[in-house]
Amino acid sequence: MNGYKMRKIRIISLGWCLCMAMMCVAMPASSFKASAAEVNTYRLDSLETLVDSLMPHMNDYNEKTVFKTFFETIDKVVTPHEWADRMKADMIAQMFDGFTTDDEKWLYDFYLQESGNAADSLKEKVKTHYEAMLGKYGHLFPGKPAPDFTFTDLKGKRLSLASFRGQTLLVDIWGTWCGPCKEEIPYIAALQKEYAGRKDVRIMSIACDKKAERWKTYLDKHPASWDQYLITGEGNKVLDEVYFCEGIPRFFIIDKQGRFITADAMRPSEKGFAEYFKKVVNQ
Repeated sequence: MNGYKMRKIRIISLGWCLCMAMMCVAMPASSFKASAAEVNTYRLDSLETLVDSLMPHMNDYNEKTVFKTFFETIDKVVTPHEWADRMKADMIAQMFDGFTTDDEKWLYDFYLQESGNAADSLKEKVKTHYEAMLGKYGHLFPGKPAPDFTFTDLKGKRLSLASFRGQTLLVDIWGTWCGPCKEEIPYIAALQKEYAGRKDVRIMSIACDKKAERWKTYLDKHPASWDQYLITGEGNKVLDEVYFCEGIPRFFIIDKQGRFITADAMRPSEKGFAEYFKKVVNQ
């Protein structure tokens, strides 16, 4: 699952968490003209409607618009305001707890701008989570040097990312047992066909198979037109511990200087990838 989908799912999941949280928040009866049952129904329905309305259009909204809508909804349906402030702080802090390959300073700045008179302790909480995110994932942000790791070609020659400095790299981390990985193969093949004449662009797949013979057998049966490599034990450790590669397929795009354009790209099969990649290699 790529970073874009992870972000989308995190936002939607937060919306549903808000729905559930609203059901559990006990608010003073004096704050409403309606009965308690009506209030709970209103709160739940309003947030469910909000999330449902956002889901089909998530591709069309920028994230700031989504968060601003969530904040405005919390302010409308949660009282007292101290509880609303706490919910917004918890929401943003949770966002910083998840895996990311993008600098989310915009989200931290957005929270500070929108938090108003929230308690300093809440602002400090959000800051702590933001700084923890930077410390854990900051080395994967765009413009950062891609940590090097090793792999071998079909002849057993040992290589690394540094071996291809001077080329823009599309790196596919995959496995021969992985169904979603194999679904990407036709799309990667199409990219290879389009950029085969470009010496400054290299498309490469690096398999995580533990048995080299299984990998070679698969490639014998399913020849590929682009470079194929097998991760080494040391390289696999880097993917796990430095790249946080917990699922495949995973795609990186690395520039000619060995810096990340993205450490968690969309899949080639996704709408918009081909155009995005064209802009990357031609910039």
